[in-house]
Amino acid sequence: MSLLPQPDTSLEGAITLHRAGRLADAEIAYQRVLASQPNNPAALHGLGVLCQQTGRAKEALDLLRRAVESAPTSAACRSSLAAVLGQQGRHVEAAGLLHEAVRLEPGNAVVHNNLGVALENLGRPAEAVDAYRRAIALRPGYAEAHNHLGNVLRALGRLAEAEAAHREAIRLKPDYAQGFNNLAATLNEQGRQGEAIEWHRQVVRLRPASAAAGSDLLHMLHYHPAYGRDRLRDEAVRWAETHAEPLTRVAAPHANDPRPDRPLRIGYVSADFREHPVARLMEPVLTNLDRSQFHAACYSDVRRPDEMTARLHAAAGTWRETAGLNDEQLAGIVRADQIDILVDLAGHMASNRLLTFARRPALVQVTHFNYPDTTGMSAMDWRLTDALSEPMGHADANSTERLYRLPDCAWVYQPPPNCAEPGPPPALRNGCITFAALNKPENFPSYFLSGR
Repeated sequence: MSLLPQPDTSLEGAITLHRAGRLADAEIAYQRVLASQPNNPAALHGLGVLCQQTGRAKEALDLLRRAVESAPTSAACRSSLAAVLGQQGRHVEAAGLLHEAVRLEPGNAVVHNNLGVALENLGRPAEAVDAYRRAIALRPGYAEAHNHLGNVLRALGRLAEAEAAHREAIRLKPDYAQGFNNLAATLNEQGRQGEAIEWHRQVVRLRPASAAAGSDLLHMLHYHPAYGRDRLRDEAVRWAETHAEPLTRVAAPHANDPRPDRPLRIGYVSADFREHPVARLMEPVLTNLDRSQFHAACYSDVRRPDEMTARLHAAAGTWRETAGLNDEQLAGIVRADQIDILVDLAGHMASNRLLTFARRPALVQVTHFNYPDTTGMSAMDWRLTDALSEPMGHADANSTERLYRLPDCAWVYQPPPNCAEPGPPPALRNGCITFAALNKPENFPSYFLSGR
């Protein structure tokens, strides 16, 4: 007979265990409730949310759909189901559920906030602003709604209002790491890089175990002229030692098909297989691969698919929808697909999957496009670049990956079908060369500007 205390398996006990973060015990308790009451909406809802938290999206969807069927007047069940659908990029369905939840509980600030998130993801920012403001009117101290409002105002270019919203979120919740992070992004867009970096460092102090927080800081450092290539490399290596190397040291061996006459299996990992510069760079790669020699697999974290997504899907040999999967789950899928060369298309940019690469699911791992610097990881074998942007010598010393310099240029994109034909260069008319860059000022890495 066990002398250890047994978990409370009542519904109230399950909810208490869940709130305390004892997820394994909470799951047992929820399952016990459902064994005797299979349509208990509170147990279905709680277990569905738990499955979402533990990366089991399919189970979460099934449970939360049952919860909605069992409690058709529950706004909470609809809101939680919408959250899982949103994680999978199914924002139209999510918004529909949330509109119904608002109708059921018009005084529920959380539901209005969640509707704002869905509308923002659908590209309807003005409506999202209204939803967030309604949430704040119902609950003025709702820090998360202030933070989300700041994000959408920043996207609309209303930077002063966005800054005020983020500062209010932080005032209401002084340890709100996500609020700090988004305030930093807003300050960066105003050209206030020094302040932005300090806020990012506060995020890292608050969330030392968060690889994403460290990546955001690394990305931000590129915008400040005080950070040259050597300092950036040191910061990247520190990030990797904290977050990536412990995973790399215990990576399992590979079991790829050793036959030399089979097509090489190449995997591409990105959240930007949509109308985005990365997609413009990748489309000609996928469409021109010799399929007798190469099999291309795309691991797509896209949450708002579009026509470009459909074109890339058609061009890929294998297409995996990975939104909602955690890094370990994605690594398992890549390993099961027996990918020979896995290509990262994000670096330390937003929505990266570097901790998938840290687990070494492929024999050879490469980073290319999007992020113009080293990842700092021993698990990343190569970085593709060219001799114009990174001449031999200094760049090699400041990259943990081996640099492979493509001929001429490493970033060759395919313009959209309706793009106008280029005209004669203005230099022929003006007698001089005019340099221009079609980008936001904060997006110029400091070492490009400073020559370091």
